[in-house]
Amino acid sequence: MKKRRWAIGGVLGAVGWIALGWGGAQAGTILPTDPTTKLTVPSSPVTVSLYQLDSDLPSAITLQSPSRCITTRTTFYRDVTDCWLPEWKPTGGKSIFVVVNGSTNVPSLVPHAAVPALPLSPTAANPFVAALTTSAYPGQCTNVGSGTEDDFTLNSTQETLATSPTTSVVGYKLTPNDCGGMAVIQVGGLKFILPKDGTPTVPANGIPDAWENLYGGALNPATDVDIGPIGTSLCCDGIATFDEYRGFIVSGNQIRTDPTQRDLSLRLMNPVCPGTSTSTSLLGGGTTTYPTPTSLGATLTLPATAVTAGSIGTFTASAGVFSNAHTLGEIIGISGGSVVGRATIIAVTNSTSVSAQITQAFSTTPTSWQLRESVFATVFSLLAPNQVHLLAYIPGGTNSASNTEWLDTFVSLTPSTSGPATLSVADSTLDRTINPNRLYGPPQKGLRVMECQDSASPASLLGWAYGVGSPNAVGNVILYTQTILNYITGLASSATTLKYSTASFVNAAWTWSTPMVVDLNFIVSRAIQFYTAMEVVHSLSLTPGVQGTNKTSYGHHWAPGTGDCVDQAITTTSKSGTVTFYIPSLCGTADQGTFVLQ
Repeated sequence: MKKRRWAIGGVLGAVGWIALGWGGAQAGTILPTDPTTKLTVPSSPVTVSLYQLDSDLPSAITLQSPSRCITTRTTFYRDVTDCWLPEWKPTGGKSIFVVVNGSTNVPSLVPHAAVPALPLSPTAANPFVAALTTSAYPGQCTNVGSGTEDDFTLNSTQETLATSPTTSVVGYKLTPNDCGGMAVIQVGGLKFILPKDGTPTVPANGIPDAWENLYGGALNPATDVDIGPIGTSLCCDGIATFDEYRGFIVSGNQIRTDPTQRDLSLRLMNPVCPGTSTSTSLLGGGTTTYPTPTSLGATLTLPATAVTAGSIGTFTASAGVFSNAHTLGEIIGISGGSVVGRATIIAVTNSTSVSAQITQAFSTTPTSWQLRESVFATVFSLLAPNQVHLLAYIPGGTNSASNTEWLDTFVSLTPSTSGPATLSVADSTLDRTINPNRLYGPPQKGLRVMECQDSASPASLLGWAYGVGSPNAVGNVILYTQTILNYITGLASSATTLKYSTASFVNAAWTWSTPMVVDLNFIVSRAIQFYTAMEVVHSLSLTPGVQGTNKTSYGHHWAPGTGDCVDQAITTTSKSGTVTFYIPSLCGTADQGTFVLQ
């Protein structure tokens, strides 16, 4: 279901806001919580509300957005009681204001209770809910940070907040120090849980109502029940429901993940072999970056934010040109033969609309456009792009340094002329753990994709996975991009015309498309996407068995020419100077139903 929701509405704007009942017409209130039952007390004359500056709110949200509030485009403070969730980045938390209704007492923050040994047992209650104190979860998000300080800071100085040209309220600034912390505010003898958690009939459990209600409400914080992307897919993704709520820092931004759909974390390192410089990477930062961009037969409309680097805006196309493959790809504007602006695609809303971050401010309106797919485009056919999380990732750039968005103990990758490169990590047990600050469950690992540009590696090695298994068992793969380039160039060397065909799954069978004329860069781009996905899925324990009447085994692959992302190889035909490349670009339903993450 999530995949369909994403495909038809990856971004929720004003329509989604109204449909979810989070308009700005009436003020929201939070009732006090009974210390014994953890139910709210509906008869209390004292309540609290939450306010935030309207202009600080986003114009649209997705299911991954850290908070559920959107702007109504005023310059005033507005009530966000029923939609607010904590927002935190490595640069700090986004403040809100606590407004007390029905009392003149100054609110205070209830300090955190003693932090127990973590992770908790599956049946254990959230210790801070049990003690009714502000939380002090380890670190700052499920995947980053350290320390166990209070997850919020409350300023006792009151401030006057204008809510219209003629009205105002008095509030106290509350600043999150955590991606998903719980603040407990005391007013007189009453305690209030922020964000709103619990009702008069449903006790608080540490997961705010605004997020729980997105997935049916009354969730079990300790369970890991994700399936998907199809109904027969295996369970689970190794992340407990609470830790999915608390969220992650992904490439510098806070997200929350879907507790009903499996998520995969990836880390690209390019390049990493000794003796290779950043200028030689074929995946970013070098002279040529693959996949190479293609010209568009459509016109794009620039967002108003296009003149500001770092801003996010919506690009719309005059025809359907966008697909999932373009997520984390690039929009390039050209005028007079020069690039006049660039943007990285964050999310594809539909075939004519994308959300993108401006990486080079547009100096003028382009007269023509180019569009680049992601190197992970084929991976996105196994899991939707919003379920694949690229950690510390710079699209089109170099990503060689270790990072803080998972536990990274990488040391080196040493090439060999007689086999795969030798990988060295300082701590294989902790390396690649994506939930070090978890409240529940075992550790879960992500995948590391390493680009090796060493041309002395065996010519037969185009990619390599250190075994076949889940990310917890394997999880490191190599992509020999220079060898792939050399291999494809060699296959095409005798051609006067190059053609490309890919397969789609029609009526439960793979069907190859009519070959189309392309250039060498197009073929190399599709080959790199294919081999990237192949090695990634080997680390998801995808391993087709023997096939056909002859019971042939293709070494953890489908037979060449099947059309699947786990085909053993790219196939070609040559006739009268035309070489046709048959390159799979999709993972089939058999793959979606059998890959594992744990």
